[in-house]
Amino acid sequence: MCKITANNAKAVAKKTAKTIYNINISWFRLVGVILVFAKVFEIGTVATWSWWLVLLPFYIGFVIVLCVLSIIAAVLMIGGLVFGAHTLWEMYSSYKRRKAREKQEMWNSLSKK
Repeated sequence: MCKITANNAKAVAKKTAKTIYNINISWFRLVGVILVFAKVFEIGTVATWSWWLVLLPFYIGFVIVLCVLSIIAAVLMIGGLVFGAHTLWEMYSSYKRRKAREKQEMWNSLSKK
């Protein structure tokens, strides 16, 4: 049986308050809401801005994710090209070694006769 103490009650109340008021909003969205509010109610210089500029903070998170994914894709493509070039070089080197070995074996067999 769980014994309820003053410390336990405070911890439970604090945890419950955190789960009830856990609003996850980014700074970009908050700035976007403020700018839209200022544009709609024509507050300050925001009233003269165009709508694409007012709505820009809502897209910044998307743009950041898109940039990060693009950088990851570029790194993977460069790594693939390097690996492919290395593989081709190894294939070419082994081909040259094999041809040189075959040529040497041919000369060795001709010199024995």
